[in-house]
Amino acid sequence: MKKILTTILFCFFLLPTMASAESLDYTNQQNHYSFTLPSGWVEIPKSTIDDLFRQLADQTGGQFIDYAAGFQLEDAQNYFQYPYILVQEHKINTPSYSQITQEFESDKFSEGVDKEIDKYSEFMTNATLQDPFVDKERNIIFMNLEMDVANVGKVKGLLAMFLGKSGITQLNFYSVKSEYSENLSIFNQIIDSFSYEQGYEYNEQEAKKNDSPSIFEGVAEKGIIGAITGGLIALIFGLFSKSKKKKEEK
Repeated sequence: MKKILTTILFCFFLLPTMASAESLDYTNQQNHYSFTLPSGWVEIPKSTIDDLFRQLADQTGGQFIDYAAGFQLEDAQNYFQYPYILVQEHKINTPSYSQITQEFESDKFSEGVDKEIDKYSEFMTNATLQDPFVDKERNIIFMNLEMDVANVGKVKGLLAMFLGKSGITQLNFYSVKSEYSENLSIFNQIIDSFSYEQGYEYNEQEAKKNDSPSIFEGVAEKGIIGAITGGLIALIFGLFSKSKKKKEEK
């Protein structure tokens, strides 16, 4: 990462799901998890998410990240108006905490992420990412990030990796820095509501059987790249919209 902060800032985020005047439960039956979306949040069409991230990958030569879902405030004038949330899913026989943190701390991992971040230098600068904080009581790994996004300013985010028995659900939360504090309570509510179905929860002792030097390698890098590029998509949507409008006017 461009700069890894050693101080752990205790901040939480998370994701929602459908639109209504009332809070609703979002359930992913395929991957056996659910969480609650507060009133006032809506789901972003997946086709819109995929189109924008394919465009970003084409422009930069970076990875295409397949986000499972995305959410934002229903009164937003455009898609990906901060604050918003993106969801990633990692299918893996989840290893132990020690294996996961060992991967995040490895030089190979840092070098790989730095190389990917360089591809997005046109859109962001001063990307900082903290060392992971492991919440063993709730089986969540948190990492805070901050970046300067072109034409936007400072953006703060948090990735929360919810460890499950046979997969990791990652929720990426984004807000402009000036509004981060007021959005934090909402993100906390969503995080607190997250749960896996019975029988699919993470078990530390069983997870040790899955440890190997490379089992978490791809997940870690894709998770970090996904969290960082996700914070840029508001800018990409704006550029995409302007380009499309110009073509229609010709």
